[in-house]
Amino acid sequence: MSPTGSNFTFVDPAITLKVPNTNTTIGLHGFAEFQVIHDTNGLDNNEFDTIDIPVDGSPSQTKFSVNPSRFAISSQTSTQVGRFNTMLSMDFNGELDSPEPRLRIAWGEWINDELDYSFLAGQAFATMLDLRAVPETLDFAGPTGAFARRQPLARFSKLFGRTVLAEVAAETPENVSYINADELTRWPDFVAAGTWLFGSKFDHLRLAGLLRDLRAEGPNGSKDSTLGWAIAGSGKLGLPFLGPRDSFKLAVQYGEGYGAQIKSGPDDAAFNLGSSELETIGVFSTYAGLQHWWANSVRSNLVYGYLDADNPGFIDGDELENTTYLAANLVWNPYKKITLGFEYLWGRRENKDGASGNNNRFLFSSRFDY
Repeated sequence: MSPTGSNFTFVDPAITLKVPNTNTTIGLHGFAEFQVIHDTNGLDNNEFDTIDIPVDGSPSQTKFSVNPSRFAISSQTSTQVGRFNTMLSMDFNGELDSPEPRLRIAWGEWINDELDYSFLAGQAFATMLDLRAVPETLDFAGPTGAFARRQPLARFSKLFGRTVLAEVAAETPENVSYINADELTRWPDFVAAGTWLFGSKFDHLRLAGLLRDLRAEGPNGSKDSTLGWAIAGSGKLGLPFLGPRDSFKLAVQYGEGYGAQIKSGPDDAAFNLGSSELETIGVFSTYAGLQHWWANSVRSNLVYGYLDADNPGFIDGDELENTTYLAANLVWNPYKKITLGFEYLWGRRENKDGASGNNNRFLFSSRFDY
C-alpha cells in the first residue's frame, strides 16, 4: 500500500510497456467521454457550477460536450532506495464552453515501502480534498463545496501501523481571488491532514486543516494582509444493511479566506476601500453522497452540496450569499470499459441582496475507457 494520496487517483493502465534494460514500466491511460446537457436556465458551461446560475433568468440551452475526455501517461520505477512514480494527465476542459487541452496532473513521487513514507511534488489534487469521500457524479465538476483545485504542491506522507495516514504539504499561494484588489504572494499555503483507515463497514475518517497568508494591493496602492484558514472533517461509511457495496460519504468544512479553493465558492477576501484593510469572507460548506448498487453493473448516487458565505457588510449586494447543489443519477456498466448514465441536477444561487436563480440540468453521459 502506498502511503500517499496519489494512489487514490491512479488508474490501472490499459497498456503497459517495459522499458528495455531498466526497472521502469510505462502505463497509458484514458477515456473518451461524450455528454448531452440540457439546462432550463442556461449556464453556457459544461460544468454544473451553481455559482454561475443567473439570478435574472436565461434562455434554456442544450450542449454537446467532449470536454471530460482524458489521457494520461504514468511510470513506475523500482530501485534499491524505493519506488519512483510519475503521472502526467490532460483533459479538454481548458475552455468551459468548448474543448481545449488542459493540464490536469503532473507529479513525481518517491515511496519508501520499508519505512512507509513518501514525498510527492508537482501538480496534484489539493491536500484538503479527501478523494475517498467525494461522491460519484456524472457532472464533470462534482458537488458544490468540494476542494476542486489541482495545483502545484510539495507533500510528505507517512503511514503509521497501516491504519493512520499523516500528510503535510506546502501548496501554491497563487490560487486566490479578491474583491477590489490585486493578489500579492509571500508565504505558501500550509496543510496538515490525518486519516484513520478502519476498513470494513466504517471505511475511514479524515481531519484536515489549512493556513493561508492572504496579501493584496488595493486600487489606491495600499497593501494589507490577513490570515485565511479552514478546517475539514470527512469520511466514508459502509451501509451493509442496504447492500454489501452501498456507502455514505460526507464532508464538512468551515473557515475564512478559502472560498476560491472550492467549487462554487466566493472570493477569498475583499478590500475595504474606506479602511484600506483586507477582510476575509467566511465560508461554511458541506457535501454528501449516498450510493446504492442495484446490481453488479448498475448503481445510483444521490448527492447534496451546500455553501454559505459570511460577507463583509461593505461589499456589493450581487455577491454570492449561498448556493445549493442536488444530483441524482443512474449509472450502468454494460462492460468493464463502458460507462453509461443519466443524471438530473438542480441548483440554486442566492446573492447578498436576496436575488436568486434556479436551474435544472438533464445530463446523459457515455464514457469509453481504453
